[in-house]
Amino acid sequence: MLSFRSDFKELVEILKPEMYQHNVVVTHMWAVDLSSHAVECLIYLTARLVNSLRTRDAYDKFLEYRGTEAQKMLDLLQDLMDLEAVSTIRPMLFKAMYRLSRASNLYPRCFTLTGLHKLGTQVAGGGYGDIWKGLVRGQSVCVKMLRIFQESEIAMAVKEFGAEALIWRQLCHPNVLPFFGLYYIEKRLCLISPWMENGHIMEFLRANSPDTHKRFSMILDISSGLEYLHNQNTIHGDLKGINILVTPSGRACIADFGLSIIVNAMTLRLTTSTTVNHKGTARYNAPELFEEGAKTFASDIYAFGCIAYEIITGELPFRKYNDIQIMFRVFKGKRPERLPSCMGTPALDSFWELLEICWAGEKEKRPNPDNIIKRLIQAPIRAAMTPIQSDWDDKFTAKFRRSINMQPLLPSVHEIECMIFGEECTECFPEKDQVHSNRAAGNNSNGTVFVGKLYFRSAFNPNDRTLEKIMGGHIKFRLRGEIRFQCSWDKKAETYAVKYRHHLQCE
Repeated sequence: MLSFRSDFKELVEILKPEMYQHNVVVTHMWAVDLSSHAVECLIYLTARLVNSLRTRDAYDKFLEYRGTEAQKMLDLLQDLMDLEAVSTIRPMLFKAMYRLSRASNLYPRCFTLTGLHKLGTQVAGGGYGDIWKGLVRGQSVCVKMLRIFQESEIAMAVKEFGAEALIWRQLCHPNVLPFFGLYYIEKRLCLISPWMENGHIMEFLRANSPDTHKRFSMILDISSGLEYLHNQNTIHGDLKGINILVTPSGRACIADFGLSIIVNAMTLRLTTSTTVNHKGTARYNAPELFEEGAKTFASDIYAFGCIAYEIITGELPFRKYNDIQIMFRVFKGKRPERLPSCMGTPALDSFWELLEICWAGEKEKRPNPDNIIKRLIQAPIRAAMTPIQSDWDDKFTAKFRRSINMQPLLPSVHEIECMIFGEECTECFPEKDQVHSNRAAGNNSNGTVFVGKLYFRSAFNPNDRTLEKIMGGHIKFRLRGEIRFQCSWDKKAETYAVKYRHHLQCE
């Protein structure tokens, strides 16, 4: 599998003579079909890889990889993790990558960030890390730096940091803080993310005193991020107010994945029976955590209820009690008290009912994030999501660096076309002079009605309505990787064509 891309290129070389006999559009469809078959082949090989690791001997041998071999394998596993087509076996791939990373003390190369400068003094600290502000090529960043420990504790601390990085890197959602990368300062490992000037959500609420409607919106933001995490088989494990950060546009984002785990059904069974983890904060802990200690999706829901309570009331759950007192109260079925700030309107009454369901003593009775979201957006609460704005530069993320600095296993359709025609393969969007001639032939001064096809050359989401919004046209979806459209070819459309010329092809 490590040579998949080069082997694929050799196959294209063999097929070139046949392809040259057809026109550009037919050749494009050849490229689309080749790309589709390549995905199917890679899925098959990935399944074989996962199946081969089911035996103890094979898994032990796999974990013995070190140095260059381990690095290549980690890069391969990260490539496979990034493929949507293997989503069903992603937890198994992650487990293999996680264990090899811990055994070899290496990480996928796309994690590495360069050009970091630490600014000022330490801002905060907790667990294994201290928080500093930094700068990377003009972008303000948060630097979570490994705290210096005794020699005997350093190895474990590094592994804990590495585990957080591995999980964090796999996540991408507007309500989840993005992972920029890893960096070493004075031989101390650092995790880098965007700097949030607004701080955590409780700091933001104290400084801005938003109304109840805005607070509901931020609770909805968190539930959307939690829904994404759970859909990615990820248990956060340490949800609390200080782990919810607020972007410059006022959007709530889930952060701090130091206690998170990516699970499948087998992992959950093993975790429940063998793992005891009392880490976390007592006032956000579900009752079962005081006994079993194993974090679950349901314990995340309980903690979410505590955060929602904190956002509406401005008070900590069980604010009058210490950890031991909280544990005994929770065992007796007690929950945070209802304060006047949670009373007085139908929306707050409905919200309190939602909290009580999230705090159900039997974890099976707690709602999933999807049900929470439905409850929040419906009457009488009627919460609205915080509008999504560009709060950080995506070019700094580890996922973006992987896409531009290293060749992925699967070439895009455009790359396949370049393999056929060479690097001089031109874009198929109309050039500017063609656009002007189209306008000249049109019926009005606002731009010619342009009818044609767009082909998806790479991982561009066909459900993204941005295309329709920017081009202002009527779009009909057709076939795999192809759409038909009709629009006014004006300046906005021309700008879109230039911006996404590597993703789309026009006939």
